[in-house]
Amino acid sequence: MFSDTDICNMALEFHGADPITDIKEESSSANTCRRFYETVVVGFIKSMDWSWARLMVTLDELSDEPIAEYQYSLLLPPKFLSLKKVYTTPNWRLYKNRVLYADTDSVLIDHMSRVPESEFPADVALAMSMRLSSLIAKSITGSDSAQRNAFAEFLELNKMARTAELQNQRSKRLNLDHLAVDR
Repeated sequence: MFSDTDICNMALEFHGADPITDIKEESSSANTCRRFYETVVVGFIKSMDWSWARLMVTLDELSDEPIAEYQYSLLLPPKFLSLKKVYTTPNWRLYKNRVLYADTDSVLIDHMSRVPESEFPADVALAMSMRLSSLIAKSITGSDSAQRNAFAEFLELNKMARTAELQNQRSKRLNLDHLAVDR
């Protein structure tokens, strides 16, 4: 299990920098990590259909007036990042203000969510830390080569994390197929 501070410390330690005690502390290293941290995490989650970040929820109805062609306004989840699929209604529209308009009051969605760091697999946390490391390298070390090295390491770790995720998804599909054949 990881925290935002753990991931930042992995990024800092790659460059030989001292660890921080909390990402929210007022130190140069923590400020540098904080500047890029959420962008790295959200970008990483949105970059692939990660099983650990994909959730299904039924949306809650809002009291807002729907727009003309839709009967209902529904609120997207607080940690919503991107929509994968809408179930239960063929007629819907997504708006930037975290509202989905639909022709039914009960809509089930499949979406990517900003899950807590404690749910990140170890290989993903390591790849994210290396992406962060590549972004903070110049500030921490003053070296362009440190930035290039960190990014090259990130690419390798990213490939490994994605391969593991794809193998995990394939294994789950095979297990489901096996169950269907056994019945």
